[in-house]
Amino acid sequence: MFWKSVATIAVAVAAVATVCAGADYKEEFAGKVVLVTGGTSGIGEAAARRFHAEGARVAVSGRDAAKGARVADALNAVRADSCLF
Repeated sequence: MFWKSVATIAVAVAAVATVCAGADYKEEFAGKVVLVTGGTSGIGEAAARRFHAEGARVAVSGRDAAKGARVADALNAVRADSCLF
């Protein structure tokens, strides 16, 4: 549980740092795959959405299958086949 929290925080910090940099990073993650642990809600979900908005394919993991499917469906509605759960 501890390492899952640390990984989620690290991903969230990276996403926030990108936003705060003030530059246009729309294609910063194009062609990349990002794994977001704890990405089914809260900070992890926000990080998954941000990486997705910046062009990454996103793999989301979490404890709640229904929430994971909801996040994946929402992201895939924006860009087909871009999120896995």
